Amino acid sequence: MTPTTTENLRVAIIGCGSIATRHAQGYQSVPGMDIVAGAEPNQETAQSFQERFHIPRMYSDPTEMLQQEKPDIVSVCTWYLLHMAHVVAAVEHGVKVILCEKPMALNLAEANRMVDICAAHGTKLAIGHQRRFYPAWTRARQLIGEGAIGQPVLVTGHVADGLLNTCSHVIDGIRYALGSAIPVGRKSPQPGEPAAGRAVWVMGAVERKTDRWERNVPIEDCCLGLVQFNEGVQALLQIDLTARNEPDCFTIQGTEGMLMVEPDQLRQISLIHVDKISISVPWDPEIAIAARAVGLEGAFNIAYAAQARSLKAWAQETSGNYPYRSPGSEALQTHEIMMALYQSARDHELVRLPLQVQQNPLNLMLEEGKLPVLYPGRYDIRGPESQTWPHREAYYRLRAAGLSHPEIMARILGVESMPQDSASVS
Repeated sequence: MTPTTTENLRVAIIGCGSIATRHAQGYQSVPGMDIVAGAEPNQETAQSFQERFHIPRMYSDPTEMLQQEKPDIVSVCTWYLLHMAHVVAAVEHGVKVILCEKPMALNLAEANRMVDICAAHGTKLAIGHQRRFYPAWTRARQLIGEGAIGQPVLVTGHVADGLLNTCSHVIDGIRYALGSAIPVGRKSPQPGEPAAGRAVWVMGAVERKTDRWERNVPIEDCCLGLVQFNEGVQALLQIDLTARNEPDCFTIQGTEGMLMVEPDQLRQISLIHVDKISISVPWDPEIAIAARAVGLEGAFNIAYAAQARSLKAWAQETSGNYPYRSPGSEALQTHEIMMALYQSARDHELVRLPLQVQQNPLNLMLEEGKLPVLYPGRYDIRGPESQTWPHREAYYRLRAAGLSHPEIMARILGVESMPQDSASVS
């Protein structure tokens, strides 16, 4: 039996905006997790968050909160420009477990720093890839390990709203299903576990003709990525190239069949028996009931309750053998793939891993003048200014009509298409 401690865990949250509400609901769904404080500089947001979740104390300064409250667990729910600073502060104040939102950091140097400082201080770092708790994602992983579709060959995914923002979930999900995650505490896969989720090289292409930002970080208009994993598996990723935005889903083609993976359902197609099977994979009833009791409905939200429950078990075990699904060391590999895709676009060539460039290659391309903005006018798709962007209503109307981001921007800007000149494509 794994040794555990049984005291209630003191939880604090840094950054109390929209995503923090799901973290708070997740914690409140788990007995023995007490949210004791939050840190939020916006007074109106802080007051609303405190009233909704009955938080005893709120702070404007995260450092003061850490000093005064001495939490066991901290959720970092700020924009990713601030992730490293807040993780480092939590570690330096003796926090035992940190759950940091995705994307992990602005660049690979920051992500490495987060993992390294946590390892040096014995702090457990989790990254918020809560979709790894989807029951059908885990069942897909099991089926692949059992050889249900033969040898995996190609995985495809389609998302919108940027590589770092949305595609981080798909890349991480693909790696999880293919078998990247040898859980914490184990040094090798168990019999029947897949082990094809280690990336070997990537090729990426990026376009940025508009001044597009996401939470105060410049992002691309669209991106195409090809990832080569070990054991011959490839993943083809389309980001903002189509109207499809499916961060919960991906398709895995194998030598003997195919899996279409969703949060709580699989569709399996056999090439040998020419049949198609729909497999419903329900949530653990205890998790689902607890989630709904605090207002977490639907697969995306229930996953936050599952994440909180697993985080509690990881925090309380003392043997070092608990198989937490999304530790920082795992998320670091997902982050490296995304940075490598940018670097491939920057250098116009295949990039082999490990990636040597530690800065954000997209930012480097902008500094180097490789991605000149042809249509000026900064807009942020997630920041507060997105609410007042004059084209917001038209943008989402066109997206609902099935247009991709480049097609939408061409309509909004009154041009027939986004020109494909060599000066603005990497």
